Amino acid sequence: MRRDYIPTGSIIHQLDPRVKFFGFLMLTLICVLWEDPLLLLGLIVVQGIITRMARLPLKLLWAALAPGLPILILIFILNFFLYQEPEGSLFLGYAWPAMFGHGPGLPVYLETLVFSIALVFRFSVILTAAMLLTVCTAPTEMALGFVRLGAPAEFGMAISTAISYIPVLFSQITGVLEAQQARGWKGASTKNPLKRVASYFPVLIPTLFRSVASAELMAAALLSRGFGYDLKRRTYLRATKFGRKDVIGTLMVAGALAVGFAVFFMGLTEFTLTVNLIKGL
Repeated sequence: MRRDYIPTGSIIHQLDPRVKFFGFLMLTLICVLWEDPLLLLGLIVVQGIITRMARLPLKLLWAALAPGLPILILIFILNFFLYQEPEGSLFLGYAWPAMFGHGPGLPVYLETLVFSIALVFRFSVILTAAMLLTVCTAPTEMALGFVRLGAPAEFGMAISTAISYIPVLFSQITGVLEAQQARGWKGASTKNPLKRVASYFPVLIPTLFRSVASAELMAAALLSRGFGYDLKRRTYLRATKFGRKDVIGTLMVAGALAVGFAVFFMGLTEFTLTVNLIKGL
């Protein structure tokens, strides 16, 4: 998943980082409140519109989901075992038929299927929202946004450094993987979970040492530049100002949040909305 900043000069990029924080929290909160897959799919469409407004390709949405796809599939499958369908649920069939004198197994109900899809959509919205925040906000702007919200300068610097280090970490892991493969490392070749984890030690240990070395160099660079001296009167190269477009953006986000809460309190966000629509066909 690509998380590094992609400057395009769009209206989304020009917004104050606090507005983008607010938008991210709004999307996250709404997708937690909403349970209906059709409504959550609408949020994904909204994210697609925001992506195009940011002059970014729509394939970035898929790039945000691709690394977490195995987890999303696992969540979808496990939900059939863990979710307790309500009384009167519509039986669709069995996940696998009777074979070799065993089965059929795992009954599938419409309510379970719809709820599982909604759960996958919910996590997808959160992942893509986090991606949009990071690709549309420079690490320095993100740090300054936290400071403007009242966080200490050290906290803002830590957040900025952590976010900007993510692509560096991925490149380091890729480099270590290629180096170890050149030495004959073949990765996990066993089904034993403990042995599979142990087989990745040749990758994890060099990556950990390189990360610690990078952190020490960064700390030395910060100290040599006087970071930490008189933080209360610290100035910034680029100061953030709340302009007209930021006010409009904040009002739009607040309005969307109000609509989300209104729909929730009206009882229209439960997954039974989609279930009833399907049953009515």
